[in-house]
Amino acid sequence: MAKALAVLRTLYLVFIVGYTVRALPLALLWSGESKRGVVTVGLDTVEQVARAAWLAVGWIALEVALGWARVWIAGRSRAGAPPPVAPRA
Repeated sequence: MAKALAVLRTLYLVFIVGYTVRALPLALLWSGESKRGVVTVGLDTVEQVARAAWLAVGWIALEVALGWARVWIAGRSRAGAPPPVAPRA
């Protein structure tokens, strides 16, 4: 299960990086106009970059929620288990 989640995380990371790089106006930002401070970016580009950012934030929120759920479940299972017996010397 851990390997499947690692593969899923890797695939999502590749997707979000690719989507963000595709959405960013890199050619415009590296042009001579950007050095003069005159850069106009279309609203569609801004929306795509914002969408990529929210997808990343949503994934992080999901990871946090799943992590805390695992901690909570592990804590509940340990609370029901009998206490460990100390070895006698």
